[in-house]
Amino acid sequence: GGKERIELASRNEALGEEVRLKEAQLRMLRVLQKTSAREGRIDRWRLQTTAPVFSAWRRAVTAWRAERQLEAERAARAAAMSAAEEKGGQVGALADRVARVKSNAQAKLSELSAANQLLAKALEEKDKAAVSLEARVKHLQRTAGAQG
Repeated sequence: GGKERIELASRNEALGEEVRLKEAQLRMLRVLQKTSAREGRIDRWRLQTTAPVFSAWRRAVTAWRAERQLEAERAARAAAMSAAEEKGGQVGALADRVARVKSNAQAKLSELSAANQLLAKALEEKDKAAVSLEARVKHLQRTAGAQG
């Protein structure tokens, strides 16, 4: 019986040690669970308090980007309008120049037409004078031949 009692006492002591170890583990698990629950509450609170700020920030950034895009589009439109106005001015100036050149060309054509008419009259008078001179020469030759 003594050996059995020693063995039972030893086993009882080992079981007692195991129970104390399990209880310590259980206390530690409860502490960890409470810590985890506390950290979860802190995280939820942090998320609840910061989420509106981040949402507002995200909306502000989105609005800023949209405004920047609109400004870029307005600047591009203004540049295109400016270029179109400049081209329109150039086209207007070119149209004026073309009209001036056309007017000058018509004036020169009128001058040339008048000069051609004067030249035609002069040639006609010269032809008449040449015919008249030729007729006179023939007349003089006939009269000279008749006298001679």
